Amino acid sequence: MASRTPRRFLITVSTLTASVALLLTACGSTGSTPSAGGSGQAPRSVTISIIGQYLTVFAPIWAAEPELKAVEQKFGTTIEYSSFGKGSDALTAVLGGGAQICQCAFSTSLRAADGGQPVSMKANTYFGPGTVLVAATKFRAERGADVAKFDGATFGYTSEGGADQISLATVARKAGLNWERQKGVAVGSIAGYVPALQSGRVDLAMMDAGSAANAVRSGVGYVVLNTNDYDAYAPIGGAVPGGGLVFSEQFQKDYPELSQEIVSAVVSGLNKVRAQEDAGAAYDLLSQGYRDAHPDRAAFASEWQLVRPTFEATDGTLGPTTFAEAASTVLDTPDLPPTVAGFVDNTLVEKAYSNLGIPRPSVPTAS
Repeated sequence: MASRTPRRFLITVSTLTASVALLLTACGSTGSTPSAGGSGQAPRSVTISIIGQYLTVFAPIWAAEPELKAVEQKFGTTIEYSSFGKGSDALTAVLGGGAQICQCAFSTSLRAADGGQPVSMKANTYFGPGTVLVAATKFRAERGADVAKFDGATFGYTSEGGADQISLATVARKAGLNWERQKGVAVGSIAGYVPALQSGRVDLAMMDAGSAANAVRSGVGYVVLNTNDYDAYAPIGGAVPGGGLVFSEQFQKDYPELSQEIVSAVVSGLNKVRAQEDAGAAYDLLSQGYRDAHPDRAAFASEWQLVRPTFEATDGTLGPTTFAEAASTVLDTPDLPPTVAGFVDNTLVEKAYSNLGIPRPSVPTAS
């Protein structure tokens, strides 16, 4: 197993083979013995699987560090993070028992639930696919933001079926392209976006906001569409939840008090970042581990412009209409399958607002 940093951020190799190795190791080390010294029951450690290393789209978690530390102290447990290069691998960690919670994409985890996997989303931490479509700079003058002009181009994403590929296909189809006839290249992980764009391996790619900001700042690419912007993406792909805290149902059943406290902490973090228009103030809210991974404040400011809208569109819950429409889109079915009827559980977020004593933001997607 990878060595721990002082911030307890576990870094793992982002291949499926390494993921399986992690699961075998983690299953033997996490354990489920209740803590002897905390308030309520808790395992010795709780692992949250996550994509990348301190991605800004997960700012609600990084802003919740003080609250999560308080949870650790209260329950006598340790909260750790296992990092993966792809969302499917992060979800695999939960399905295999090596993690109890996943900061996962709505689409990926919904498909798992539809396949009979015992997982549910307890908090929606960002709204929209969480991606940014970036094209190589050489196309700016001729094609601009007109996706229809990229017919026959090479499109990049991490892997087939990932949230980035799904949102990319949606955008392409809406622009009138026959997606099945386009050339797609799976770059493997989020680290592969910018090199693929820079080398000409892909002409445009749907990527995370951090990679997009990097591509723009370095002159490699320009923004064609920011799916984090609800007003920009909803007319194209509908009201699609981005992602959030996806729990193993067994973990929530075994440790209901701990589960509630973790969700409450992240709801607090979500409301902190929602309130910050100023990039400098937002940066200061985030954990030291995040700031160590992102020491360039100017780079953060560029990325914050792209990612902040994704938090404004959610209060942490998903209303029934929003969920039903999004599930229908993701699963490509007009009716909500019974297998996913209970996938979204808003009760923990709703209780979090009551416990925290803070007003719920007014958003059209809420429960």
